[in-house]
This record gives sequence, C-alpha cells and structure tokens, in this order.
Amino acid sequence: MTQPFPSRSARHHRRQSPPVRTGRFYGVDFARFLAIIGMMAAHLLVPNGSPTWVQVATTGFPSTLFAVLGGFGIVFSSRRYPDPWAAFVAVFVRGLVVFLLGWVCVALPPSPIAIILMYFGMAIMCAAFVVSLSTWIWAVLAVILALIGPQLLPVFRAGLDTAGLLDLSNPLLTLRSLFFTGTYPVLTWLAYVLLGMILCRKLLQERQQMRSFSLWLAGIGAAVAVVAEVVSQLSLRLLVAPRMAVDLGMDKESVIEALQGSQFGAMPSSGWSAALVASPHSGATMDILLTGGVAVAIIGLCLFGSSSWRAVPSVLRPFFAAGAAPLTIYVTHIVMTSIMYAALTSGPTPYSLSELPLWYTSAFWWQSAVVILIGVVLALIHRRGPLEAFTSSVSHTFADLVVERRSRAATEGTSGDEGEEAAEPVRAEEAPVEEIPVVATPEDDSGEDYDEWSDEPISWHPLR
Repeated sequence: MTQPFPSRSARHHRRQSPPVRTGRFYGVDFARFLAIIGMMAAHLLVPNGSPTWVQVATTGFPSTLFAVLGGFGIVFSSRRYPDPWAAFVAVFVRGLVVFLLGWVCVALPPSPIAIILMYFGMAIMCAAFVVSLSTWIWAVLAVILALIGPQLLPVFRAGLDTAGLLDLSNPLLTLRSLFFTGTYPVLTWLAYVLLGMILCRKLLQERQQMRSFSLWLAGIGAAVAVVAEVVSQLSLRLLVAPRMAVDLGMDKESVIEALQGSQFGAMPSSGWSAALVASPHSGATMDILLTGGVAVAIIGLCLFGSSSWRAVPSVLRPFFAAGAAPLTIYVTHIVMTSIMYAALTSGPTPYSLSELPLWYTSAFWWQSAVVILIGVVLALIHRRGPLEAFTSSVSHTFADLVVERRSRAATEGTSGDEGEEAAEPVRAEEAPVEEIPVVATPEDDSGEDYDEWSDEPISWHPLR
C-alpha cells in the first residue's frame, strides 16, 4: 500500500517545523572533551616550550571550562529527584566520590600537575546545599563569591609558605587549602560551578529553541570576555603595574610580565584595583569574568554546532564518547603523567633536563591518542566511562534510599487517617522547573542521569 505524495505546502511546513529536542546535549560532551584536552595541553605542552598562543589558550581557560561544565553535571544528575533531600544526597555523594578519587590521585607518585579533583569534589558538595533553590539565588551567590571571595583569599594566604599547595598534613589545614589557599580555592571556584548550574537549568528550559539559545550564549560569553580583557589590560598598565613597580622597586614591564603569569589561586594582594586585573589563576573578579565568559562562549558554540544533529557522525564518535567520560579521561591522564614523571626522575641514571627522552617531549600526543582510543572503545560498546558509572551508581543508590524512606514515612503517616487518601510521592513531571531542576517530558521520561551513557542512548550515524 502506497501513501499519497505530500503537497508542496505540507512539505514546506515539514521543512520549517523545528525538530523536537530530546536526549543528550552533544555539544556539552564536546565541550567536556575540549576542557580535558586543554588541561592536558597545559600540563604536557606548555612545560616543553609550546608556542605563545598555546600558553595563553591553556592557562586558566580549560580548568574553568571544566568547572562550569561541572555545574551542568550537577543539574543533570539531580533533575530526576524532585524531593530536595534526595537531590541533596545525590549531589553530595557525587561530590564526595569525586573528592575521594582526587585524594587517590594526589597519593600517586608526584608530578607538577595541580590536581583539581579534590577542590572540584568539595565544590560539588557545597553546591549540594543549594541545588534545589531558585535560579536567582544561585545568581546572587555567584556574584557575591566573584566579588567578595577574591578579596578574602590574600588575607588567608598572608605569611604562608604553602600558598598554592594542597596541605594534607591534618584535616584543618586540608580544609584551609581547599577553601582558601590552594590553586583552585572553593571560595572562588564555586562561582564557576554555580554559573554552570544556571546555564544548564536555562538550557533545559530552552531546549526547543536550541540554535537561538546557543547563539545567545556564545554572543554573551564572548562580549563579557572581551570587556573583561579590555578592562584588565587598562587596569594593569595604567593603574596596578605602575603602583606595584614603585612599591617593589621593579620596572613596570617586569611587573606586567609577572602579573600575566599564573598566580596559583589568589591575587597577589587585596584591593579593588587588583581585582580588575585578570591574571591567570588569580581568582580576581575580572579573571572570573574573563574565563567564565570564554567558557560560556565555548559551550554556546559547541551547542550551536550540534543543535541540528539527531545523531553523531561516525567520524566524531570517539571525541564525543571521550567527552562523555570526563572523569575517567582525567584520572587516566593523571595516572599516565604520574608514571611518566616517576620514570623520568627515578632509576640509577635519571634523565637530565637537557636530554629529555622522546616519550616525555611527545607525551601530549601519545596521551591524546590514548584518550581517543578510550573514546573508540566506549563508542563501540555504547557504554559510559567506568568512573562515571561508579559515581552515578553510588550517588543514585543513596538518593534512592532517601526517596524510598520518605515515601514510606509519608504513606505510614497518612494510613491511619480515615476518609483521607494516602499522599502520593511528587512526580518528576509535576516539579516546577524554576525551583527544582527536573525536566521530565513525554519525549524524555527515562529519568536517567545525563552523565550515564544512556540519558537517552547516544545515537550514531555514518558520515554522509
């Protein structure tokens, strides 16, 4: 039986109708891949004398993109739980697992990498306390942290020889390092996580207008980054550098060069003028605006580039599969680098800096090949990364226990009331999107965590 050929008006209407957006946000996966590769370049290319543009592109930007995307993961992983306590437990346990994985990585043979996972896990645990609040509260908290946090960090660092390092000698010093004196202090980096949570909640609300929303994101992010860079350069050259040159007895150009290098987590001094200079890894207000703006622009461009896809082209499958397993890829990179530095510095005849072996100078390229290979394997077997699976399983187990106990308590509390029906648990579809990040629709009602490989199963098609 044949169907009648549709009329021209029907075909035109079909072409003009926007596709229904369901399933994975492929652009987020690719942004995660870029963040991981960027951090690998900062760890492996820059120390080996990379071009200036590589140093600029990888100093501060990949790690902040990673943190912003971490906010996306928080919203994706908690949206299946309309109950605030369950959402809190899901996010808090997730952060705890990441924190413990970071602790294991720190315990590996030492390398020059400032491992982000312990800071990141602590930031996720802090975000758990506000995960069910309104978006405007997230925005207010992010602004407060971006304005006040940078002013407090130099105060906590005053007189410390361990500034920028993670001090694990006792629990109190560890907490001080994580929140105030480490390379990625939670006091300021939580602002990036909150920014990602805000963007993700908005993305879930605007998923049917993906192209326009992603372009809006890219434009706003780029504009903020440009303004922040202009303000930073003017403040550095006209205000901060001349004053510091007089105070320190140095020439102005030397001060500018020093402030354009990594500050390892905090501004060199308090003051609103210092907050106007976007030194890498300084946590200054202008640094947060610059790196946050770039992160938003990258996410917007990645979302726009994949907005019309119903499936990922086969040639790109390994990249997106690797991006969907950021925790597995990052830990693999840390382990490989730790082993590499152990081999470089140990043994009866340690290598000299003037005669570094090829396997060290080419580490970025062979580690990138390993990353792509992991992506190929995950794409072929249609599975998420093992650490993503473990993290999701543990967090959901504890959160589901909370849901079960609260549902049982609600049922028992109403079973004795005659003439009244037992209260039913709140359905995910009934949760207000603004208050609780649950977006369950008839087209996307699987309830799966986005970070799992099958939020909706990722779809592939051959390159046409």
